[in-house]
Amino acid sequence: FSREAVGMVVPFLGCFPSLREASMGGTIAHAGRAVYLEYGDRVGGQPLLENERLMRSMLLGLAGAYRTGTIRSNVRISGVLLGTGCNNTNRYDGRPDASWAECAQCVDICNSFPLEEVAAFETNKVRKRRAVRDRYQCQVCLPMVRILKIVMSRTGGKQLLLDPAFFLEQVVFYRRKCYFAALKLLNLLPLIDIDRGDIKLHMAGEHYKMAPRCIEGYLFDELVAAGIPLNKEDFDIIEKPPFRIEESLFNEMVALGIQLKRKDFDILV
Repeated sequence: FSREAVGMVVPFLGCFPSLREASMGGTIAHAGRAVYLEYGDRVGGQPLLENERLMRSMLLGLAGAYRTGTIRSNVRISGVLLGTGCNNTNRYDGRPDASWAECAQCVDICNSFPLEEVAAFETNKVRKRRAVRDRYQCQVCLPMVRILKIVMSRTGGKQLLLDPAFFLEQVVFYRRKCYFAALKLLNLLPLIDIDRGDIKLHMAGEHYKMAPRCIEGYLFDELVAAGIPLNKEDFDIIEKPPFRIEESLFNEMVALGIQLKRKDFDILV
């Protein structure tokens, strides 16, 4: 991980016009799936600040390559965003629709990277980093509402957010509560047309062959109340209180309008 290597990433990837997917790191087996390794802060023994500058340079270079067409918009680059996201961790304090001192890097990435990747980003909030488990834990220092507004401003973005298969993957399988809450705040839930056929197709998907079909009880109730035609029989496990959740995530979900009761949760400080 050096300055020379970072400078070669975009020219190298641009040499492959038929490229569909690239991985910027190795993989390890975890729960039957590939997990992309994050770049540590001191890879190669370099100082922390220099590593942050190199990573920022790589991210902005890739964003520019997407914008100019050097790398096509449907090319998915895995690994590079994991655990790195934004280094400006003091810019976002967890409020649901903060808009001050926006990080130009994170806005640029959200405006440039493939839509499905951007819609799957998580927020790097409350000045601390969250554990990285897979590519759906990418982090940027923007509120979830802001991320989804950027997605909607891009061609095909609103269509993606209203796609039943994408919604079920993000909310039911990955159980992304803040994503669901942001959709609710943006009044998009009534526009997502999901029927029992969509539910059955989702539940029969490959992703459930390596994991049980489970969901937290409160999320199940919220989805049903929002008009999503889920049945209890769709799941192997419907988890009951107390649910484990980080205090920052609990507070943000409440701020976004999700009706939660503290007594139902084991809140992690």
